Amino acid sequence: MNEYEILENDMLNLLQILNDFISKESKDELKECINHNESGIAFEDICSIILLYKIPIKQDTYKKIVDLGKRMNFAETCWIQLKDLIER
Repeated sequence: MNEYEILENDMLNLLQILNDFISKESKDELKECINHNESGIAFEDICSIILLYKIPIKQDTYKKIVDLGKRMNFAETCWIQLKDLIER
């Protein structure tokens, strides 16, 4: 697997973790972005959806988001607000 395929797989895994919280329509759109080499758009949208709907996330999920964001060279501002949604 090349680096993009690994990233794509990790993005799909993140989407699966959030499966119960994201509508089917949104999931389909996000998967389409990921499958068409637009993982960056999907990443930003996932972070926005989590924040908008105040979806509670586990610490492990937050770490995955941070890792993906760093690997795609996003600024920390894309995910830092999600820290407040980590389940305690």
